[in-house]
Amino acid sequence: LNGKIEDYVLPEAEIKKAVCAVLDKYHAGSDDLAVTTGMDAGSEIIFVESCAERGVPVQAYFPFAEAPYVRDFVSPGGEQWVERFYRMRNHPLVNEFYQPEQVGLPKEGDNVHERNNRWALYSALVRCIDNVRLIAVWDGKNEYAADLDARLVKHMVDLMRDTGGIIEHINPFKL
Repeated sequence: LNGKIEDYVLPEAEIKKAVCAVLDKYHAGSDDLAVTTGMDAGSEIIFVESCAERGVPVQAYFPFAEAPYVRDFVSPGGEQWVERFYRMRNHPLVNEFYQPEQVGLPKEGDNVHERNNRWALYSALVRCIDNVRLIAVWDGKNEYAADLDARLVKHMVDLMRDTGGIIEHINPFKL
């Protein structure tokens, strides 16, 4: 990193504002369904919170059991994110689905995270492709990213493009 770490931390309020603008654009409400591939610290929890505030039911799909998920994807963001995770996990509009319990263990060599992306997307597609929108908070770079989150968002964007679906891209570095 060049410069201070503060220069690279994106304001949460800007991410939330951008997510809410997309939800507002489609008049998201209680008749809709939000599907997410987990509740990582950051934009995924912000998305789930924003949906719950509007009365939108949420289905959160997780690649593995809760404890290792929280350890690896929530707690690195700090204890405030862990608290927010559990607040949303316990919210009456949020239902969680854990891959090992629901669809079994992945085949040898299968990427559990990419499998989770497919599972969540296919679950959303039961509402018909015309009604599915992918909100991708991502820098939009197409090269191979070292960051797992960026690779998984790109993977989901590619899956959505393959279905012919609509992608709402939020580039956090342009906010």
